[in-house]
Amino acid sequence: MNSAAGEMVDLLGERYREDYAFQTACEVVERGWVAQLYECACGRVDGLGRGERESVQFRAAYVLETIFFIAPESFAPLTEAFFRDFAECRNSSAKRHFAKIMATLLDTHIPSPKQANEIATAVAEWITQAGVRVSVQIWAMEVFLKLRHRVDWVQDILPELTDFLRRDASAGMVVRLRRWGL
Repeated sequence: MNSAAGEMVDLLGERYREDYAFQTACEVVERGWVAQLYECACGRVDGLGRGERESVQFRAAYVLETIFFIAPESFAPLTEAFFRDFAECRNSSAKRHFAKIMATLLDTHIPSPKQANEIATAVAEWITQAGVRVSVQIWAMEVFLKLRHRVDWVQDILPELTDFLRRDASAGMVVRLRRWGL
């Protein structure tokens, strides 16, 4: 692991505090480390054990989401890479942050047809994956709904996904289903 990556891992591994994401996001932006943070959020960190790598990836995704909202100009150069890399996210804790970023990003940016298809495929899997958190399902469905006019098959399987989400739905999911008009 090079020294910049090591410093990023050290920064992400600092003791968790109440304003962790905001303070860490400010430091990452100030140091010009957003690209390195992005690599960590995508799980591209060498020399760590599985547990430590997953923890670093989750924290990096959390901080990346914060940067997306508080310093969008710092995230902007990563937009194309994010469209390309989104579907590769395997970290169950990072998925919520990735999906929240994507749901918001789709309001202003349009992925290529190939990327849109890959993103839709990924979120359909996330929605139906056993044991996935409700927050991941909610943000993944937000992404899915925003792609329904860009990816032909999305509208076709929407009823099946809706039925899946209704089964044993939490109170939060019931509220979202109503809000979505589903």
